[in-house]
Amino acid sequence: MRTDLRINYLELENTAENIIRYKNTLVNLNDAMSGLKQCLEEQSSDAFEKLVKEISDTQSKTETQIETLKRLSDIIPRYTYELRELADCEIEGNESRIDTWDIKHNLNQIRDTASTLEDFYRSPYDDYPHPYDGTE
Repeated sequence: MRTDLRINYLELENTAENIIRYKNTLVNLNDAMSGLKQCLEEQSSDAFEKLVKEISDTQSKTETQIETLKRLSDIIPRYTYELRELADCEIEGNESRIDTWDIKHNLNQIRDTASTLEDFYRSPYDDYPHPYDGTE
């Protein structure tokens, strides 16, 4: 059917794991920036003060990304689990076809959590033009 959805549960689960790894990497990066910032704060010059401010700004943006990734790493496994309850795959790692009734039920669940998902749409990089959106 045209309205069938093809889902690979294994890929969704791998994506969730990759998000967790990426989040942990950002946490480690933030920790490293904190150590660097601490060393730079001991120095006294305008250049070091500007660098400390840049690091603080970057840490703030990174914290926002970490929070977003944490939410995603919570939502994707829950979504996968709930979708598996509706229509589990026959062979692990292959695409599963979900029919329109499953999709309709899925959309109702998504609508119920739409307010949570709206938080994900705002990113510190939203102010920059996307290279593929056809604008400058």
